[in-house]
Amino acid sequence: MSHTSEADTNPKETKLWGGRFEESVTDIVEKFTESISFDKQLYKHDIMGSKAHASMLAQQGLISISEKG
Repeated sequence: MSHTSEADTNPKETKLWGGRFEESVTDIVEKFTESISFDKQLYKHDIMGSKAHASMLAQQGLISISEKG
């Protein structure tokens, strides 16, 4: 006897918010909110930008050097 649920077969239902709503998101919403493919390409640049921003904030005295990381 198989104990496969709908959530096991429908990837939309395995989202963190999957149990909070009665209906699953539409395909267009799923495509619009998907970002992992972009995140994998951009993460290094995103981190570099965050570090540069933290450096500027520290230079302006808005955060401490220890907060800069």
